[in-house]
Amino acid sequence: FEKHARVPMSADDTRVFSDYAEVERSTHVTISTDISKFPGSKNAKWTITNITNPKITDIYYNNMWLTYIFKEPGYYSIQLEAEDTHGNKNVVKRNMLKVK
Repeated sequence: FEKHARVPMSADDTRVFSDYAEVERSTHVTISTDISKFPGSKNAKWTITNITNPKITDIYYNNMWLTYIFKEPGYYSIQLEAEDTHGNKNVVKRNMLKVK
């Protein structure tokens, strides 16, 4: 995963992180598969889960780039399921974000 967190939307406020980050509520976060070591990655399926509060509904997104504004506080896991050009599937899930 490659992740970018920013508030407000300007190049001066961009942070890049690779494993874990803490961000404020209403932070715009973009996650991409661009630096993935999974060649020919396609059919990306993302799942965002607030693991602190199970009452919050999971978010599902189908695109190579995941962009989301986190409004609820808590710890989040982000899962990516992708397929390569040969039809092989790979799933990666990380507890990677804390929203304050």
